Amino acid sequence: MFKSDMTPTASQPAVENSLLGRSGLLGPRVRQAVMLFCVVVLLFTGQRLMIYLTLLDRFQSASAGEIARSFAVGLRFDAAIAFMVVLPLLALVTIAPARVMGSRIFGWVLSGYCGIVVAIVLFACVADYFFYQEFGLRLNYQVLEYTRYSAVYRTIWQQYPVVWAALATLVCLVVATVLLNRWGLGRNRKSPWWQGVWPLLLIPVAIIGIRGSFRNRPLNNSAAYGSDSPAVVQLTLNGCFTLRDATYKLARHSDLEDYYPLLKDDEAFARARQVLGQANDRFLDDPDNPLRRITDSGRPRNDYNVILVVLESMSWQYIGALGGDKRLCPELSALAEQSVFMDHCFSVGQRTAQGLSGSLAGFPDLPGSGVITRPQTEGNFLTLARILGDRGYQTLYVHGGQPEFDHQLAFSASNGYARNIYEDQLPCRTFRNVVGWCDEDAYNSVDRLASETTDRPFFITLMTTSFHRPYLIPPGKIQPVQPGYKYAAQLDSVRYADWAIGQFMSKVRKAKYFDKTIIVFTADHAGGFKQTPVVAGGSSRVPFIVYAPSLLGPARRVHAVCSQTDIAPTILSLLGGSYEHCFFGSSVLDRPAERGVALIQSGSNDLMLVRGENVLLLPPFGAPAELSMLTLPMKLAPVDLTTPGAADKATEMTRDATALIQSADLLYRRRSYNLPTTRPVKAAE
Repeated sequence: MFKSDMTPTASQPAVENSLLGRSGLLGPRVRQAVMLFCVVVLLFTGQRLMIYLTLLDRFQSASAGEIARSFAVGLRFDAAIAFMVVLPLLALVTIAPARVMGSRIFGWVLSGYCGIVVAIVLFACVADYFFYQEFGLRLNYQVLEYTRYSAVYRTIWQQYPVVWAALATLVCLVVATVLLNRWGLGRNRKSPWWQGVWPLLLIPVAIIGIRGSFRNRPLNNSAAYGSDSPAVVQLTLNGCFTLRDATYKLARHSDLEDYYPLLKDDEAFARARQVLGQANDRFLDDPDNPLRRITDSGRPRNDYNVILVVLESMSWQYIGALGGDKRLCPELSALAEQSVFMDHCFSVGQRTAQGLSGSLAGFPDLPGSGVITRPQTEGNFLTLARILGDRGYQTLYVHGGQPEFDHQLAFSASNGYARNIYEDQLPCRTFRNVVGWCDEDAYNSVDRLASETTDRPFFITLMTTSFHRPYLIPPGKIQPVQPGYKYAAQLDSVRYADWAIGQFMSKVRKAKYFDKTIIVFTADHAGGFKQTPVVAGGSSRVPFIVYAPSLLGPARRVHAVCSQTDIAPTILSLLGGSYEHCFFGSSVLDRPAERGVALIQSGSNDLMLVRGENVLLLPPFGAPAELSMLTLPMKLAPVDLTTPGAADKATEMTRDATALIQSADLLYRRRSYNLPTTRPVKAAE
């Protein structure tokens, strides 16, 4: 007769006492932890595969070997997180007595923990997928920043399948808890206390796995840099790993040296002065701020009005005059051809806070959260508005969105803007979405405010909103660009933003203030679906258009490399006279073309320096620097560092990039990125 399944066979004792039997690694004290580890790693790997398959166009330049390496190295990041969530489970089953291990209640506690972990990991994978789709990055410090703003939650609710994701997470929680209870613990849950030696032995393995390396430094993002493609680098990473890293660094206020090898402070400032200083500069040898200097424009001073428009996300990909899609911005492209047009201008970063730091304060920003969002910058940061305010200008900041977004009001109101007009304070209001009032309303408000300011010159800064999720625009203003296209809402949003520019310029040209006004257009950063695939340096090009036909003479293109940090000094140079400042830039119109540089930071803390046609990529955490040749609009060709002169060029550019970011960090920490009249008084020692 056949034996019952419950009757032990001759081979069962040997199996049960083997390494993989009930007394070994697959015993009730360890089996559940092993299963949890495998499930978490499989979820991460599956998500990486989903990213690759659904966003395949972003990886067209990558070889099969690069993709294979991405998945292989990605397992290191996946395992580090898996070991981290398994460690508490191992600790619990190690100390649990046999009687407790046999308890059904304790079994459900362990299974409930496992179910919660699996559900959270699944939800994180979904969120990370959409984050990668939108920004080309894994979850990072931006997530921590966005949690502050209610508009972000409303946008997520409108644009993403939140309900379905929540339901899937709940179902996953229940299913994972039941299955891991049944399969992870089994029916016979009792095990003698001495079997706790197995999880005890696995605890050091988990600790080493969390560290991810036997070297002197733990696993960090540098291990992902096995490809020249930023898309592949980000594919290699793990969203939970990068978010954990960002949270840790935010909590301990990481120093710059945690990201890059640094120079001596004196050497950094000396090199920064060499990079930034021009023939018409006189440095003032300020020990607290060695970059403080007086620039003589060589022109008589004229207090012309200035309107500075910072366009939301309007990078080169959407602008025909910059080599982008010619369908989308005919008004801005036509305006560029009638202006002094800098077509090699680069943003300092990939977020609004960074773009405003560069455009308004001439500051290249720092890794982590943008400096304008930090309380330390309130009231003691040099801005163009502060300099013009000291000249007697009426300074106004206009934004149709929420004043707390990116701490804009705290920054603008405390750093030189006398009037700050946000959201429902706009004089003209007809249509809004969750982000704020539409661009047409913002431009009409600027025109009204400019017309009302007649007793003294004005400086008005406008930050637009329409080209931003949820991409809702007033109906009936434009013809749809490409109906039925999956990014149709974004294309229409860009087209509307450009239409609003055309309407604004028609009004401006008829206004009384027009003949004495310099109008500048730039953008905060690259955005929308065209920001990907990311190409180091090339993706970050933004417009820099200066329009004042009665004041500036013939229109012309300027092909020299420049940065948002050059906007303020260029405006001041056009206004004439001498000015004292410490901007990380200079007038594009008054320096040799070869002196132009642009320092750029990516959301993953890559540092890039653009000089001429050369782009240096300096990854964080000790990964080797890479040198490339940039051909516009966005073609990047790696340079072999064994080529004669290439290694020396890469070394010099690395030191220059380090000097600039290190000098910015030092001035920020000293609270001396300002002029002595606004510098905080030091406490007595």
